[in-house]
Amino acid sequence: NIKMSGDHTSKLCALILGEYFDETVSKVGSNLLQFGIKSLGQIASSTSGLSLKEVKRGVALLVKHNLLTFSDHRKPGVVDYQIKKDRILNLQYFPFYINLVSGQQEGKDLPPNSASVFGPETSALLQVLFEDGSLTASQTILKASSCLTEDSEDPVNIQKLWSSLGTLVSQKIIESCPANTDQDSDIPKFSEDGKKMPGLPHL
Repeated sequence: NIKMSGDHTSKLCALILGEYFDETVSKVGSNLLQFGIKSLGQIASSTSGLSLKEVKRGVALLVKHNLLTFSDHRKPGVVDYQIKKDRILNLQYFPFYINLVSGQQEGKDLPPNSASVFGPETSALLQVLFEDGSLTASQTILKASSCLTEDSEDPVNIQKLWSSLGTLVSQKIIESCPANTDQDSDIPKFSEDGKKMPGLPHL
């Protein structure tokens, strides 16, 4: 078996971050790709051309997109951030994945019976989640509705969008973000018992 070397994988990840995010996020990600794990102060001091505010924004976006994990295991009270190369590499497959789930794939790469029954509404829902990383159920439906409105003159069926969102959750294609169980701590601690269908939003 052969695989890409760590150095080349890091370079590829940096290119992918540059394609999907802005220069700030790309710089922060590239810095972490060189060293794997760092505190916020270490990232800020070793990322040239960015202010602390910009570094914080870059870190926040990477966390929101689930491309960074964080903990204070190395030194209690000091948060370390660790970048996930495999998740960055998976960004390349998201457009194909969205088409597969919504049943909109074309060409001869897939057999006709592989098309999903989830429908075109799921494509809009997955697209906004891909672009934003994580959203509330209400935000997801509203943004997906806006996208569908731009693409068609037909009225958007909000209830159908909600039903499609429920299907995506029940089929474990998407999941609820875990809840922070320690609101008073500077370091969030999340419960894994949050992966359930969110309540019906009031729109």
